[in-house]
Amino acid sequence: EESSTIPNFPKIGKELYLRLRKQEVEDRLAKRIVRNTLQQLEMEAEEQDERLEDIFLSNILKPLKKGKPIQIGKTPLKKPKVFALVGPTGVGKTTTIAKLAAMFSVIEQKKVAFVTVDTYRIAAVEQLKTIAEIMNVPVKVVYSVEQMQKSLLELVDRELIFIDTAGRSHKNEQQLDELKEYLEAARPDETFLVMSSTGKYQDMLDILKAYEDCGITRLIFTKVDETSFYGAIYNIACRSKIPLAYLTTGQEIPDDIEAIDPMKLARLLLKEQ
Repeated sequence: EESSTIPNFPKIGKELYLRLRKQEVEDRLAKRIVRNTLQQLEMEAEEQDERLEDIFLSNILKPLKKGKPIQIGKTPLKKPKVFALVGPTGVGKTTTIAKLAAMFSVIEQKKVAFVTVDTYRIAAVEQLKTIAEIMNVPVKVVYSVEQMQKSLLELVDRELIFIDTAGRSHKNEQQLDELKEYLEAARPDETFLVMSSTGKYQDMLDILKAYEDCGITRLIFTKVDETSFYGAIYNIACRSKIPLAYLTTGQEIPDDIEAIDPMKLARLLLKEQ
């Protein structure tokens, strides 16, 4: 367990430290940010108050990678770009995939398709089929690794393919190995790990570790509207060094999703409760 004795900072440092800890930022990260902030402040003796927030903010931003939402140029794509979403059950992967697809098919007018690997939950397949029908886009349901390659070949006229994977328990190694086989067959351009921002930090760490062999390239956090604590998202982003891509903030498709830039996350951390 982290020692959470308040470090021996001057008064202003203690305040900054407590603000971060209240947001559940990891102890060692919080100390480092405050230490750097105080050092920079000392070097600039002039107007401290205005500079304090700026310096504090810039130190919070330092360990974060630049945000990385999906970037698609204006020209039609020669071959499909493939995006896979992975993560535990119950984090809202299927709704998230629907939001991403809607964003690109409706707003960017791209030719989108779904592939769903769901050998466990009939309901998720049905949900995705319904969404695909409303959006008028093709959906392939895949039950084996061989079928994965076949389905992707059949969708070669599409520009973006979103692969929804069944929620695996990060504690079930056999399920995770199976997932890896599907991903190896699909060879996605990007693999997003989807986690719920309402989860416990320790569970998030376990999930991150379980999925690290899946070639995760970006992070998505769901249910941000259901929490007032953003420290865990920040800790995971700093620790994993994987760029953040999106936050989701509700059930509406495609409205309740936004690209997350580090500045936005830093501001959430500093927002007065």
